Amino acid sequence: KYKITLIINNIKQQFYIFDLIRIINACLSYDYNFFPEPRYIKNPWDNSKMSVSNIYNIYFFIKNMKNVTVPILFYRFFQSNLDLSHYLNHNQFIIKDYLIKNYKNFTDDQNIKYIKKMINSYNRSKASSNNILIDKLFPDKKLVPIFKPYLKYYLLSCYSYESDIRIANNILFKKKL
Repeated sequence: KYKITLIINNIKQQFYIFDLIRIINACLSYDYNFFPEPRYIKNPWDNSKMSVSNIYNIYFFIKNMKNVTVPILFYRFFQSNLDLSHYLNHNQFIIKDYLIKNYKNFTDDQNIKYIKKMINSYNRSKASSNNILIDKLFPDKKLVPIFKPYLKYYLLSCYSYESDIRIANNILFKKKL
């Protein structure tokens, strides 16, 4: 009941809807350093752009399911008539909020990059009297579980559109570190 069959290039292909939702969210929330740059939804098998009809079929398949809700990014893309530029121009706040809330899905490289930025930011701040120093030989992979609990506060303090959220999380981030 969680499979959808789509016809792509005259070939029937089956997908689990949860895989498609993950792919759709990844495309619609694509970013570069927290600057949203959504991408067209692509077929995972051949990396070709999904047809408009298949995107509509996926949307209505999800909409008609009882236990699955349409993800907010996909819903907003649907409301934008599947126009990426309109979607981006009217949903940057939602996309950025989605990115921050889903920081736990970052790759190890992304985690390490933002953790190092977080530590540098903390060390540069005037509020920190005790700098965090990490030996160059300390393995990056061990940094992730140690500092990941503080990453959400840092990301909100840097990338939130709302100034009150940035200020409150900046205080929390420095206090917790």
